[in-house]
Amino acid sequence: MAPSAAPAVQGEEGVRSNILQPDTVRRFKRLNLAARLMVRGFFQGLNPSMLKGCSLDFSDLREYSPGDDPRLLDWKAYARTDKLFVRQFEVERDASIMFLLDASPSMSFSSGAITKFEYSKYLIAALSFIGSGQHDRVGLLVSPGGKGAFLPTRRGRSHLNRVLRHLDSATTNPGTGPFSVFRDHIAKLKRRAIVVVASDLLDEDAEIASFLRRAAFGGHTVIVFHVLDRAEKELTFSGTVDFQDMESSKHQTVRIDERFRDRYRGELLKYCDNMRAQCSRLGIEHVLVDTATPYDVALITFLMRRRHARGSKIRSGNSRWIRYM
Repeated sequence: MAPSAAPAVQGEEGVRSNILQPDTVRRFKRLNLAARLMVRGFFQGLNPSMLKGCSLDFSDLREYSPGDDPRLLDWKAYARTDKLFVRQFEVERDASIMFLLDASPSMSFSSGAITKFEYSKYLIAALSFIGSGQHDRVGLLVSPGGKGAFLPTRRGRSHLNRVLRHLDSATTNPGTGPFSVFRDHIAKLKRRAIVVVASDLLDEDAEIASFLRRAAFGGHTVIVFHVLDRAEKELTFSGTVDFQDMESSKHQTVRIDERFRDRYRGELLKYCDNMRAQCSRLGIEHVLVDTATPYDVALITFLMRRRHARGSKIRSGNSRWIRYM
């Protein structure tokens, strides 16, 4: 199911935006509420710099959200404003979330109403909305991309709008493989971050592996959304089909029957399993999604799975950071 096809609306600075459509923003808000109800401080819980305990150094107040510790409520502020606020301390550090979007030509493929690239945009937009709503820093890097394809991590609604506008205007481009650019960017980060990647992982295996190692060994928390089209997963074509490589424009004609389709599915499954295993060894989360699944359903499923994993690890005592989610 594709995002709403309502007419695009005029965003800030005169940019016509699909991502800022009213129906889409309402879906972001529902996701944001669901994330808060299921996992308090979702991104802050993933933040590698999160510290245990409370400092005596008062920092600021923020509005109460469901799930916040009632012991941190500021009743004097409530008496003045008739609104609930939670005290924050210096020890509570905001999460820094860098979104990496693969803009290689293969991401333009679609067998339905939405391309892999468009689907990835909505995934990142929704997660940016959730992160910004939790007062986290969000940033964006699109590769390959033209001028203005990078936004550093910052807080605030105006910065969120910039991220959404950049997502909306981003296009796929031929050029340097995205993962070499991602790797070089990660190496320059001055603080540990949550790194969220949206890609079909159709880059050189060595480049992907190099990026994953660099991100993991740099102390970052990494989530990889492996985005595929349903036709890519199931090979729904039949008969004699002419395939074009969207990266190199080369053509190859193939006769597709059940035997060929079974062999293809087996190879794809092997590749996805290998990618998942490679991520697992590095402590990276690999999330396989296809564009036939509504992006909000995919994210709710992901959040619920994380919540379940958190509960299991808390009971087993195998995680040092997941208990702070």
